[in-house]
Amino acid sequence: MKKKLVSGLVSALLLVTFFTGSSSAKDADITNFDIVQAKKELVVKAQEAEKFKKQHNLITNQSKENVDHLLAKMVAEQEDATTIKQTMENNGLYKLDVPEKQFGTTSTDNSNVSLTTPDVYYDARNSEWIAVGGGYWRTDKWVEYIPKFWGTDGIGSTRGVGGLDGFGVAYTNLNGKYSSSVKSSYGYMSDGQGNEVTTTVRSDGDGSKGFGFQLRDAIRKKCTCIVYTSTPDNFSYIGKHFSGLTRYDQSFGSVSGNATTYYLHTYSSASISSIQFGISGKVAGLQYTITDSQYSWPAFSSDKKF
Repeated sequence: MKKKLVSGLVSALLLVTFFTGSSSAKDADITNFDIVQAKKELVVKAQEAEKFKKQHNLITNQSKENVDHLLAKMVAEQEDATTIKQTMENNGLYKLDVPEKQFGTTSTDNSNVSLTTPDVYYDARNSEWIAVGGGYWRTDKWVEYIPKFWGTDGIGSTRGVGGLDGFGVAYTNLNGKYSSSVKSSYGYMSDGQGNEVTTTVRSDGDGSKGFGFQLRDAIRKKCTCIVYTSTPDNFSYIGKHFSGLTRYDQSFGSVSGNATTYYLHTYSSASISSIQFGISGKVAGLQYTITDSQYSWPAFSSDKKF
């Protein structure tokens, strides 16, 4: 038994050394960084890592949707980047590391929310690429949007906040011919307390210049109180955490550009009418129309190479 345990630990250590042994992308010069070549190298390393794991019985099998849910949840809930990376590698997903210096769109986070710059992963078990971005509310300002609840409304009752909220990833400055196809998508929203809304239906974009989701954010009652105060003790916000991802076929590896996470929050009578990607002169190439836009606001992450 001891021999088996030692063998397993050695195998795991060898795998970590094997996959992280190359020079880190964060040390590279962003202006000379060949993103397409980096993708090609990632595919080779990922396939070799999976072959090694298979030979040493280190493979854990989960459905693609379960893996997508796990990735979306971890991104939305701002798990530590190293933890996300290691967890995804355990499930056959390998992160594309790019130089840390950001450029292009300056982060325009609303003071209430924080957005992650998008990440790209290669799924070695399904030969697919994944782009993912998300964010979360870093303040409790959402309590200002709590609608009226009746005293008879029990624990778990929900009320919507304005129209649907929109979020996703937009692409700009694309290089190379886009010939990829979208394989699947996954949108996620939660209150960080176990109450989630998910979808596999993409709301916006065909994937070539970005993708997006529109989901209903809602306030959830946590107390049995008839008379209440609008505080996080009595309510939670399903919409406090959000993220979206899309899977592409292997051709996505030959395309490069800038990726930006976006978020459109609506409340009161505001609602999203339309969203378009790849529009020149717009932040992150995103053009959107919102009815009663005075009851809404946008947020964007910094750009990131992909």
